Amino acid sequence: MLITCVGGGNHGQILAPLEELLVARVPECERQRIENQKFYLVTVVAPSSTASFRGNPFPADGRFQVLIIEWKFLFQLRAELEQLAAVLLHEIGHTLNPPPIRNVTEAEHHADDYARYCSFGSALRQNLTRCLQSKMDGFDQTLTQERIRRIEANDQLKLNLIAP
Repeated sequence: MLITCVGGGNHGQILAPLEELLVARVPECERQRIENQKFYLVTVVAPSSTASFRGNPFPADGRFQVLIIEWKFLFQLRAELEQLAAVLLHEIGHTLNPPPIRNVTEAEHHADDYARYCSFGSALRQNLTRCLQSKMDGFDQTLTQERIRRIEANDQLKLNLIAP
């Protein structure tokens, strides 16, 4: 399993087909890197939330990454599996493809480029366009427009892939 979902909710309806899509489209070497990082998906209800876990679902060695996504956002994208995969790969890209110099713009470009590298650039562009048009909270308009422009122009990928 590439991403393990923890916490409450019935995520199987969404995550099972999402897993199939990721396995079918993400390059084998990247699937292995994702599995090695042990990503866990936690859904929250905004603006604040708690997550309860039965037992300890996390690995004993303490090495894992947590992806936090608002349940409403996840639910809205359930029919758009490619866009949901693009969002998750973008978030994973923050870990697996960090910029050499930390700043918000470079971090977003590197994370976007990871999703593009994994063949989900078009779906990411569609999702960013939707977020921009709906004026979704948390999206800087100028930066989001620049991100969309880079994807549409097929700008050279900024890859700084960390070792597995």
